[in-house]
Amino acid sequence: MVEGLGVGILLVVLVLVVFIFGTRGAFLLDDTLHHSNDWRGPWPGLELMIVPATAIGAARWRWGAERILALRINRAEPWIPLLMAAALVGLIAYLVWSWDTSLNNVGPDEFGLVRWLGTALAAILTVVGLPLFPRFTATLVGMIAGSTLFGLLGYTFFGSHMEIYEGTDGPIGFAFLFSMIFTSVWVVGAALLSRGARPLFHAMWSGVVMLALAAFGHLVYGVP
Repeated sequence: MVEGLGVGILLVVLVLVVFIFGTRGAFLLDDTLHHSNDWRGPWPGLELMIVPATAIGAARWRWGAERILALRINRAEPWIPLLMAAALVGLIAYLVWSWDTSLNNVGPDEFGLVRWLGTALAAILTVVGLPLFPRFTATLVGMIAGSTLFGLLGYTFFGSHMEIYEGTDGPIGFAFLFSMIFTSVWVVGAALLSRGARPLFHAMWSGVVMLALAAFGHLVYGVP
C-alpha cells in the first residue's frame, strides 16, 4: 500500500513538474533567463543543464548503480517512490530559494555557492534516480534537454530573434494554456510508451514536447 501510494504521488509530481517547467521554462525561455524581475540571481534554471550531462555519464559508466539498486532488497523498498518524490520537490524548492536569496552573491560572481550546491544536488538526484526509476528520470532528462537544445541553437544562430518583448501583458496566461495542451499530449504519449518502451524513448518524447513548446513560445512572442 505504501509503495502504491508513493508511485501515485511520484507520477503526480512528475506531471506537475512537466507542466510548470513547460509554462515557465520552455514557453517563456527567454523571458525566464533574461527579462524576469522575479529573481535576484541571473539565469534561473541554468544549473539544470547538469542533469542531461550527468545522465549521459551515469548511463555510460553506471556510477554507483549497484549500490543504489541494493536499496530495493531491504525494507526501504516500499518507501523509495515516496522518497524520490520528496527529493524532487525538495530540489525544486531549494533551487527556487537559491534564485531569490541574497546569499547567491556569496562566492563566484553572478553564480554563488548556493547555486553551485543546487547544481550538485541536481546531479546527485539524477545519478540516484536513473537506476531506481529509469523512465521517470529519463523523462526529466529529456524535458530539460529539449528546451536546453532549443536555447543553445537559438542563442547561437538566431540570437536577434530569441528576445521576447519586455513588459508585454498576458504571456503567462497564454503560456499556461499552451503548456496545459502540450502536457496533455505528453501524458498520452508517455502512457503509450509505458507499455514497454525503453527509457531512452521516454527521454526523446519529453524532449520533443518541450522543444516544440519552446519553439512555439518564441514563435508567438519572439521579436521579428
